[in-house]
Amino acid sequence: MGTEKGFLTYDEVNTHMPDYIVTQEQIEDWLGDISAAGIEIVDSASQVKEAPSGKDKSNSKFVADLKGKEEKKSKTKKEEDSSYTRTSDPVRMYLRKMGSVSLLTREGEVEIAKRIEEGERRIVAAVLNSSTAVEDLLALGERLRIGKMRVKDLVKDIDDDDTEFDEKWHANRVCKILDKVRAHHQNRGKVLEQFVERGISESKKKKLREELNTFREQMYEELSTLRLNKNTVDKIVADLKTTMAKVHRVEAQIEACERRARMPAKDLRKTLREMKANGTKARTVGRRVRLTVDDFEMLDRKIRVATKKLKLLEAD
Repeated sequence: MGTEKGFLTYDEVNTHMPDYIVTQEQIEDWLGDISAAGIEIVDSASQVKEAPSGKDKSNSKFVADLKGKEEKKSKTKKEEDSSYTRTSDPVRMYLRKMGSVSLLTREGEVEIAKRIEEGERRIVAAVLNSSTAVEDLLALGERLRIGKMRVKDLVKDIDDDDTEFDEKWHANRVCKILDKVRAHHQNRGKVLEQFVERGISESKKKKLREELNTFREQMYEELSTLRLNKNTVDKIVADLKTTMAKVHRVEAQIEACERRARMPAKDLRKTLREMKANGTKARTVGRRVRLTVDDFEMLDRKIRVATKKLKLLEAD
C-alpha cells in the first residue's frame, strides 16, 4: 500500500501493524523499514502536496481521490471530541510523538545526573535537620547490626551477586559510620539544650549556633560516604511527611475553633472564665460572636484535646 501511494497515514500504520510487534524496539525497527523503503508517514492524505514522482496519472488520480476522502473524514472527526480521538489509541499517539522528541545528548545526560545528585544532597541535608529522621536512620542501623536487615537494603552500590562480596565487612563498615553519626547527633542534642536555655547572651548563642552547624556538617559528611539508597531515604521522608500531616491536622482543628470563636485560643479560655463569672459579659459576648457559654466550653475542650495531641507528637 505504501509503495503504491508513496505514503501511509498513522491510522493505516496502526491498523495494519502485525500483532507480534508490541515493544518499543520492535515498533521503531518496523517504522525504520517503512522509511527505508521511501514511504512517508503522515497524519492524513491532505498533507501530501503532490503525487510521488514516477507515478502514472491513474496513481495521481488515486491519490487525489484519497485526499478528498481523507479531508472529508478529517472534517467529520473535527466535529467530535478531538482530544479523545487523539489520545484514545496509545500506539497512534506514540507514533505521532516519537519522531518529534530529540534524543538526549551526552551533555544533557551529565546535566540531569548533576541535578539528581544535587536533589539527593538536599534531601539528605534536610533529613539531618530533623531529629526524628536521624533517629529513624539510627534505628535502621541497629536492625542491620543484629541481622534483621541486609546491607543492600540500606545503602546503594552493593552487588551481593559478586562472588567476592563480604556481607559482614560491608555491614560493619555501615555500622561504624552510623556510630559516628550517633555520636555527632548526641553532641548536637547537648548543644541544643544549652541553646534553648534562658538568659544566655547573644555571643554565647552565636558560638552554640556554630557548634550546631559543625556537628550537622560532620553528620552530612559521614552519611555522604554511606550513600543511602533511595528506598531508605524515601522511607524516612515518608515518615516525616506522615508526622507533619498529623501536626497539620491537629493545628487545623485548633484554627477552626479559633475562627468560630473569632479569637485566639488563649483569649477564648479567658473569655470563657469571664462569661461564667459575669452574666452580663456572657450575654454581650454571646450577641457579638453568636455563641453561648456551652459553645465556648465545647470549643475550649476541643482545643485542649488538640493541644495535648500536639505535645504527644512533639514527644514522639
